[in-house]
Amino acid sequence: MKYKADELMQNENYWAAITEYERVLRIRQNSRLSVEFYAKVWNNLGGCYGRLFMFGKAAECFENAYQFQKVAEYKERAE
Repeated sequence: MKYKADELMQNENYWAAITEYERVLRIRQNSRLSVEFYAKVWNNLGGCYGRLFMFGKAAECFENAYQFQKVAEYKERAE
């Protein structure tokens, strides 16, 4: 699902990508998937919202990404 969402995002189909990323996040977190995986999903979701000029939603997503993985880039994007 994430790969599909990533492809949709690359093709600038942001609403469809948002739907797919949110679907990934609704699934119960899997211990086989790393915190890095979930951080990337939140980061990419934030990127989609940002490209749609929904900056409040984007900031929330970047903050969630930062909560999963303490990457300075995520924190900067959230601010």
